[in-house]
Amino acid sequence: MIERSNFSPFGLGTWRMGGGSEPDRSKDREWVDIIDIAIKRGINVIDTAEMYGGGHTEELVGQAIASNDRNKLFLITKAWPSSYGKLNSSISMSLKRMNVDYIDLYLLHWPKDNYPIDRLIKELMGLKEEGLTRYVGVSNFDLDLLGKAYELSGQNIYANQVELNVSRQSQFNSIKDFCEKNGILTIAYSPLNRNKMPSNLKMQEKIRASGLSVSAYSLLYTIALGAYPIPKFSSIEHMEILLDAYDRYSKGKIRMF
Repeated sequence: MIERSNFSPFGLGTWRMGGGSEPDRSKDREWVDIIDIAIKRGINVIDTAEMYGGGHTEELVGQAIASNDRNKLFLITKAWPSSYGKLNSSISMSLKRMNVDYIDLYLLHWPKDNYPIDRLIKELMGLKEEGLTRYVGVSNFDLDLLGKAYELSGQNIYANQVELNVSRQSQFNSIKDFCEKNGILTIAYSPLNRNKMPSNLKMQEKIRASGLSVSAYSLLYTIALGAYPIPKFSSIEHMEILLDAYDRYSKGKIRMF
């Protein structure tokens, strides 16, 4: 089992691998290969969710990790709000689809206004107590709701996953101090800004001056801010570009601020 100090520099996000909210099996072999090669290149954190591809993405993750050492991986998956009230059944299906005995980090995908937070966190903590997941956390929670979840869980919220990239920083900025103070990991989704140039002119100048692609710059930007990014690789070549950019950054050849 790996711990945070041994995480790869960034993880692998899997949104739209195997479909959006419904299964798409047309590129299954390609996606499985990308996940498998990423693992063999040292990426040991994989993020998915039960709603990705209507559950099919978890199946692809399961196929890819089957030929790798599961205990050297940190698997993250998320429960969709429609599963609140039946999290035990939800996580059991995720375990079955990935063919694993436990999840490393199980997240509540989105807040649900009409579901009592105390009841939800109690249900979430029950999964940890049963050993179905090692850690629990949340996603897309604002500062107020994150604080409530943290206290109700007995200070057991491991992470909050939010959107963060060169175009989106406001939610991260609002929770950063609280997360740092309480040792909560901020996981950045969509860290590559979908490879789109931001509208901010100063940021555009910085990206052009860096000589990096938008996705590589945005990835390093999220890391420099102190978040843990989980980019999705569109190809093996794309992954290698990001790994190379991080290697140069880690050696001081690229400065972000």
